[in-house]
Amino acid sequence: MYYNGQIIKDNDNNILKSWKVIILGDSTVGKTSIILRFVGKFSKNRKNTIGVDYFTRIIDDPFGMIQLYDTAGQESFRSLIPMYIRNCDIAIIVCDVTKEKSFDSIIHWIEEIKNKHEEKDYYNHSSFIRTIIVANKIDLISSPNQEKINETKMKISNIATLFQCKWILTSALCDINITELFALVKGEIKAKVIEEENLINQNINQIKKNITSTHLIHHCSYPKYLNPKNYCCS
Repeated sequence: MYYNGQIIKDNDNNILKSWKVIILGDSTVGKTSIILRFVGKFSKNRKNTIGVDYFTRIIDDPFGMIQLYDTAGQESFRSLIPMYIRNCDIAIIVCDVTKEKSFDSIIHWIEEIKNKHEEKDYYNHSSFIRTIIVANKIDLISSPNQEKINETKMKISNIATLFQCKWILTSALCDINITELFALVKGEIKAKVIEEENLINQNINQIKKNITSTHLIHHCSYPKYLNPKNYCCS
């Protein structure tokens, strides 16, 4: 793969595998803060994202590079986002536990992902965009308020179950569950790699079957009146 104009390779001189992860959600829900925590560049004085920002991090098991696309949540930039959803491997949808509207927007982002997935090549069976829902800013729910935490968990769990997504509660500010979130991301990447390998093996096995079938056809006996020897000199 290319990064800043250079081909990135591992220690064995193999071109580094990469996976595209897009972060979606309304403005000010904490998308950028989550990414900055993950890449080790967290700052409380971060300005709002304009358009799309790009970050990377090397991971192991599977070994490769995560390409993180941080999208702006403002309405004025939403027309740009669909082209970044296209060809992504993982989508992270972030909402703010203190903003009801950001919960409602989860459905909008899932629909965007679904629409882009349906535009992909019909034969690219491994193109399914795996999705993780993140309820951020749980530090703003006071600890004794277990009822509010349980309510948030139930709400996110119901949406995730409906759309067959994974989910997690986080706080980028207090660094709560950020490591666990990206463990989920790596788990989804690993599952995708296994799925792609299985698909390749299925295709190889099918090709072998086709070759075997063709070989048998070519070596079957000819009817006497079509036997090539009948049309040759002895």
